[in-house]
Amino acid sequence: MNGPGILVTGAGGLVGSAVVRHLSAIPCRLVLLGRSAVALPSVGQNPQTGCATVEHLVGDVRDPSVWRLVLQDIDV
Repeated sequence: MNGPGILVTGAGGLVGSAVVRHLSAIPCRLVLLGRSAVALPSVGQNPQTGCATVEHLVGDVRDPSVWRLVLQDIDV
């Protein structure tokens, strides 16, 4: 896929989900990170996300193992 990869932390919250709605209209890879396994799956499921690849990750940004998982597919 062409386009940027974008990580949205706090994606299950009010502000994070609004950011996801706006970003999902552009061709990109969205990685959504949130602490709530309940709220996160509903984020990124609206009709506008047809243009974006969406991945859901449940975890806390303070946990180093979460960052290893998030960054494993990134070439620097």
